[in-house]
Parts: sequence; structure tokens; C-alpha cells
Amino acid sequence: MENIQVAVRIRPDPEPSIWAIHDQHIFLNNQMRKPPNGQGRTTFAFDHCFSQDSKNTDIYSKEVKSLVLGSTNGINGTIFLYGQTGSGKTYTMLGKENDEGVLLQSFKDLFAKIEADLNKTYVLRCSYFEIYNEQIFDLLKPSSKLQETLQVNEDQKKEFFSERTHRIISIIHQ
Repeated sequence: MENIQVAVRIRPDPEPSIWAIHDQHIFLNNQMRKPPNGQGRTTFAFDHCFSQDSKNTDIYSKEVKSLVLGSTNGINGTIFLYGQTGSGKTYTMLGKENDEGVLLQSFKDLFAKIEADLNKTYVLRCSYFEIYNEQIFDLLKPSSKLQETLQVNEDQKKEFFSERTHRIISIIHQ
């Protein structure tokens, strides 16, 4: 498994005269300036490129599932979604009834693995937070409570953490 993989979901679908997706590359036609390659376009390469028509199940199976299953072997993993407001981050994480988000798919696979492996004891810690305007909000906190910003701290091992951003869970609906 690679240390860091980057996948993009392009939304809305690209305007063919301006940009295009091909395999793991995005080609951007530069109308205003000529890029260094002198060909009138810039190429961006990623581990995976998904169109707006991609299903969350595709994204989960290609990008997230290996992180989830790796975590059952003690490997830490992070799913980090980045984009402007309305770009589809929440949809990718939470999904809809006919297209489950990667979060629910992750929990289903985690609990299936735990239930099948009776020889190990697992402790699941889940964090789910949002960074918005340089403030951190705990998304596991009940939404009826006022959202307070969380502070990021550094421990003696130079690892970063934020207080109250994880919950111990024992059933999938938690």
C-alpha cells in the first residue's frame, strides 16, 4: 500500500473545450497562458480520477476499503476530503439512500471483519470532524448542541490530536 494516495472526483463533469479526464489524468487547456510543456495544456496526475457520475461504492472499493481493512491489522488510515462548499464532500462521506457514503460502507466492512474474527479483541475509535475557516468542529457531537471549535494539540511524540474528537463504538448505528 502506498503511503499517500490522491483521488479526485470532478464535479461538474468537465467542459471538453477546457478540460478532460483520461484514466488517472486531468488535462487542462490553458487559454490565457502557455504551460511549461509548450503544448497549450497542463496535465495533473492522480491515483484515481472519478467523474460526477461515479458512485460512492466505486470510490469506496477503489480508494477506501484497503484503508479500512488495513486498520484491522493496526495500520492507521485517514480519509481526507477537500473542496469548496457544495463540491460533494458530505455526499461522498454520507451518501444517500441509493448510494451509501464511504463512511457507512467503512463501518459495515469493519463490523463484518470484527464479527468474523473471534480470536481478536478490537477497540474502534472513530473521529469525524470538519475544518472550516481554519476552525475544527466535532461532527460526532450531537447537532442540537452549539458547535464549539476544537483546539489542535501536539503530544510528546510530536503527534497531533484534538480533544473530544473520537468515540468508542460497539454497534454500527453509533
